[in-house]
Amino acid sequence: MLKTLEQINQELETLKNNNQQAIQKCEEGLAEVEPKITQAQLNLREAQKTVDAEAYDKAKRELWTAENTKKMLQEQLDELRTQPLMSQNEAEKLKKDIFEYTQNENYRIIDQAVTKLEELRRLVEKSAELRKQHRSAVGVIQREILKDNSLSGLYETIYSGRSLENTEELIEKLTRKLSRE
Repeated sequence: MLKTLEQINQELETLKNNNQQAIQKCEEGLAEVEPKITQAQLNLREAQKTVDAEAYDKAKRELWTAENTKKMLQEQLDELRTQPLMSQNEAEKLKKDIFEYTQNENYRIIDQAVTKLEELRRLVEKSAELRKQHRSAVGVIQREILKDNSLSGLYETIYSGRSLENTEELIEKLTRKLSRE
């Protein structure tokens, strides 16, 4: 079964959010390690001044650890900012799923539109038949009941109220357009 666009968008949003959270975690780690480097450098200089080998060794290890932690976090941050969040194959499959879902949904919508157009066509035909009956009934009154065959009476047979007249052409255009796609 194809995934819906909503499901696909949710997956993409999760990928983006997870990446952003990992970036934020690295940035926070870098912000935390900077003071440790500074402090280790101060401790190292202080140990050199006092010629304290033990303190010097400890400060040197702390500095090495902090600098390597910074390097590791910076490399991880660079990777998170530049590396794709999915493989090219996964992305192509997802694009294909998006296309298929969209195409299927559009066909479903077009089928609904065609059904509505068919219903509208029936209503237009009913409206045309009603106008025809109107002209006939008013014509009978004018010509046969009132015995008036003048042109002024002919005008009265034309229905001037609201109707679906002239919508047949629009329906045909829409039907042709939908059937081409």
